[in-house]
Amino acid sequence: MNNKYDFSRLRAFQLCPKKHDYIYNQGLRSAGGMFVKVGSLFHQCLEGHYSDDDAMIQKALEEFKGLVLTGVFDLDVDLLEYVYSRYLMFYRDTEKRERLIANEVKIEEELENGDTFHLTADRVVEDEKTGMIVLRDTKTTLKKLKYSLEDVQYNMQLLTYVPFIEEKYSCKIDAIQIDEVRMCKMLPTPLNLNGKPTADKGRLEFTTFEDYRNELA
Repeated sequence: MNNKYDFSRLRAFQLCPKKHDYIYNQGLRSAGGMFVKVGSLFHQCLEGHYSDDDAMIQKALEEFKGLVLTGVFDLDVDLLEYVYSRYLMFYRDTEKRERLIANEVKIEEELENGDTFHLTADRVVEDEKTGMIVLRDTKTTLKKLKYSLEDVQYNMQLLTYVPFIEEKYSCKIDAIQIDEVRMCKMLPTPLNLNGKPTADKGRLEFTTFEDYRNELA
């Protein structure tokens, strides 16, 4: 029987061979739950945007709202639409100077023994100002952001993808980038009883630096 491999499977074996056996040989994979589903719907929105497929975007947004209204997700009903729109706003100026080389890259490589290696990368773009070609991967979280610069520089998943993408698109990847997106809403700057912005860092988790600076001004 031929096996299908991807980075997640290789990583599972590297971390714990027993875990790999449970998941990939015995089929004891646990359900992804809300975390995985929310990320999947956000990726569908981005795929629809970069493919000019409005129907895909609307389908993802409606599915998210349905899951919230039926109590499956304990989240704000418009959270996905809010984060998606903010993401596009963040990249609004960047997209003007970028050329999209590939969106939702899917590659299946046949190995010597008949097994196959599968990969899916989010986007490959070229900065037309600098000529740099970037492999960009989007990761979502409902918790605090966790990726540091070092986590990106030595990210084995993207570094594994690079040679496959370079071969498929006859290009040279100059940089890898991880967009870590926290699925949350930003809030106005909290004020103390005296009407001044708080200095309590614990209350400023969902406030932007710009909003805080403007409140001070």
